[in-house]
Amino acid sequence: MTVKANWKTQYYLSIATQYSEAVGEGWYDAGSTATFSLKQSKIPDSSLGWVGVDNVFTYWSGDSKSTLPSGSLMMDSPKSITAVWTTNYATLYIASILGVFFGLAAIWKRSAISEYVGPAFGRSRTKPVPTEQKGESLTKKSVPNSGGNIIEAGKVKLVSCPSCGTRVLENADFCVECGTQL
Repeated sequence: MTVKANWKTQYYLSIATQYSEAVGEGWYDAGSTATFSLKQSKIPDSSLGWVGVDNVFTYWSGDSKSTLPSGSLMMDSPKSITAVWTTNYATLYIASILGVFFGLAAIWKRSAISEYVGPAFGRSRTKPVPTEQKGESLTKKSVPNSGGNIIEAGKVKLVSCPSCGTRVLENADFCVECGTQL
């Protein structure tokens, strides 16, 4: 009986990735084509994924320079590739910019109104009610169910808070000084 051994050369493809699972790592016959890929090319960030931050596949480094999440290599020697990822903060940046914008708008609106209704952010600054404005006399009239008076001066109508007497806009839901619901 004669035993004959057949040998063939094989090379190993090593794949490294920080986020997604890679497919294709292993032994390949010399001269064959190895295919590789990532199961996912976009992964939510583990700490900031809830605000839309993602880790995104960018390119392969090592023996492949492909920018696609899948590719192939001729196995004529041992090969090693690494998936390079970048973190995409675009959604977080947009949310931050919008938050700052709307926050500043709210502050501006509150300070603009405070010129007429009193304190803004703890500053007590009540303007005295003028007796005349541009030659037009102010008039007082009672407001049903408000417990106070309306002072009409052009388009601004103020009502006295029944609890503390602070002047507030006629359509205000609460007094900015004491918090009483109007």
